Amino acid sequence: MDNQLVVLNSNTKIALSKARALLNTTNKILATKNNDEWFEALLEWAELYLIQEKTYFPANKKDLLETKSLSLRWNRLKTIPEELCNLKQLEMLELNNNVIEYLPQNIDILKNLQELNLNINSLKNLPKEIVKLKNLKVLNIEPLANSIPTK
Repeated sequence: MDNQLVVLNSNTKIALSKARALLNTTNKILATKNNDEWFEALLEWAELYLIQEKTYFPANKKDLLETKSLSLRWNRLKTIPEELCNLKQLEMLELNNNVIEYLPQNIDILKNLQELNLNINSLKNLPKEIVKLKNLKVLNIEPLANSIPTK
């Protein structure tokens, strides 16, 4: 028998196809260099990862740049792409009830962020850059009480 992967059923084939698509999108996001390419990478990420029907994610560049509030709750997200931090006008970001393991290191770019909801995730710690968010008034992070950077 040769070393080729044998697909046992249609569910496996669908899962494998989605995994390939997610890997390709992740690679595109990581390889993004051009200033405008991050919009496309972020929109593609949203299309692949946001599963909650009630989640509103702007579908075009203009709306994305004007969005002040973004709710990505209940989407089983493991990661948040660094490109999201390019939305410098964001004032509220809801990421609660996901399985996020870490936040982007460049989160301090979100200078206008006033409220960040991270409750019920798989966060191990927060990036030290979070203390640079001078306008942040509300930070919900249960459970994570022992890993809050102070300086």
